Amino acid sequence: MTSQLKELHEFLSAGNEESAKRLIETLNPLSIVDVEKVDFTKLPKDILGTSLIPDIDDVNETGHRIAVQATGNGNCLYNSASLILCGDESRSNSLRLLVASELYFHAEYYATHEVFKQTAELTEISESVLFPVALTASGDKALTDGGTRNDAVKAEAVATCEDKQWASLIHMMAMASVIGRSVYSLYPEVNFRFRPLMMNLLKPRRSHADDTLDKPVYFLWSREGNLDNRPNAWYKPNHIVPVMCAPDAQHKDDVKKMATIKSTGAKQSTLFTFLMPPSIKPGVKRTVDHSPAVLPQKLKKSEEKVGLHDRKEVANRKPSTSRKFLRQWQEQFNWVVHHEDENKMTCKTCCAFPHLAGKTEFLVGCRTFKKETLQKHSIGGG
Repeated sequence: MTSQLKELHEFLSAGNEESAKRLIETLNPLSIVDVEKVDFTKLPKDILGTSLIPDIDDVNETGHRIAVQATGNGNCLYNSASLILCGDESRSNSLRLLVASELYFHAEYYATHEVFKQTAELTEISESVLFPVALTASGDKALTDGGTRNDAVKAEAVATCEDKQWASLIHMMAMASVIGRSVYSLYPEVNFRFRPLMMNLLKPRRSHADDTLDKPVYFLWSREGNLDNRPNAWYKPNHIVPVMCAPDAQHKDDVKKMATIKSTGAKQSTLFTFLMPPSIKPGVKRTVDHSPAVLPQKLKKSEEKVGLHDRKEVANRKPSTSRKFLRQWQEQFNWVVHHEDENKMTCKTCCAFPHLAGKTEFLVGCRTFKKETLQKHSIGGG
């Protein structure tokens, strides 16, 4: 298959479209029907990836979403798609070839993909700013050198013919067309300006009459290795993994394992820096649920994670009696939850990842109702 990648690279680089098409026609067709036959419960789970899965509403899914391990060798998108198709990574190279071909021969479609317009309307960020975010260095260079969007997509297609070349959102768009199924690009709930673009439902170029194919497959922008907890560190995905829906019993076992995830530091500030949803244009409904009911299993675990000594220490702190919680704070600080019955505030991020939170009032309940307190927690995790 590596030889076929080299051949396709040569054909596309030279603009030899007929030879490229003949090469692609020799590949065995991929059938999405196989997806329903894969027993995902037998695949090894990605515990860190599972902890990063954002919450989305999907009436077609039951149970809980679990990330599955995929080999992180530069081919992770194709490995992930192969796992979804047949339960192993045997189709990875074929998928890379097909994605490269799809991008090259339908460059205009991906250069003007509907998600760019939709995200621009949602965030008021221009399409000219959004488009480069969906590219790798290869496509970005084509733009920098004065090329058009079509040129950038074709540059991505040529680069895709090289084994272990990383994928970007544009490749995920093409993957939806290759497998004939909508792809849900999942991006962790982070403070990232372009998250509304990266967290998106990507539809295949051609629609299908069969309604059963409307059910999307899920890919998560994850990390291989530990989270970077250094001061002022941003979340930088370096891995893509498939996400499947597991029965409730399987989920309970995986939640226990999440508590064992190690981090490079214990201070909450850097974890919180990226685990926070971005601001979105007023009046537009979010696709992610940030209600107090989010992550109920993790919130329950947070109570078990706080030590008795820390509970007493926090409980002994005197609350502010002259102030009250202002509802507009929830718009500015999406992570804060106000518990009216107990008149206290907690942090969804800290409660979801108590093993990384350190000592903070926002785990068991903060009653210091000051905007400065919220600002301090956003920056320093206090």
